[in-house]
Amino acid sequence: MKPNTFQRKIPVIVISGILFSFLAIFLFFFIWNHAFPHVAFTTDLWGKVPLCNRNINRAIQIGDFVFPLCIRCTSMGCSFFIGILLLFMPKITNTLKKHPFYMWAILSIILMIPLVVDGIKVYFFQIDSPNLMRYITGILFGCGTSLLTRTFLIQLEKH
Repeated sequence: MKPNTFQRKIPVIVISGILFSFLAIFLFFFIWNHAFPHVAFTTDLWGKVPLCNRNINRAIQIGDFVFPLCIRCTSMGCSFFIGILLLFMPKITNTLKKHPFYMWAILSIILMIPLVVDGIKVYFFQIDSPNLMRYITGILFGCGTSLLTRTFLIQLEKH
């Protein structure tokens, strides 16, 4: 069975998405460093504090080395990456195609809500959440974004 045009373009879409993400991150850091020089991201902070929130208590530490991202961001990134790899498996893709798009979109939004609520609670009300809560909400958000990304790609394939 010959793959259709969209299936041949999937690796190109994934690679271009990764490259676009790196470009967006680079631009974010570049603009941030120039707009807010007092909290600029510099290489001398690498391994000493997480670059996302600068709170050493929220990062994974191995000896004196501190991971560059906090627990929430690390779990978000890892679960997104693993989720995307799993959702491209043919058996799971067929399951996603059997059900309507809106069902998967609603499920993915529900998976993202705990992180948004926890982030609002921490940012606006200064109610600190424990690292386990940050880890769990990061995993749920990463799974939700990978599910939403894959269902959007399936919708693109259908049209």
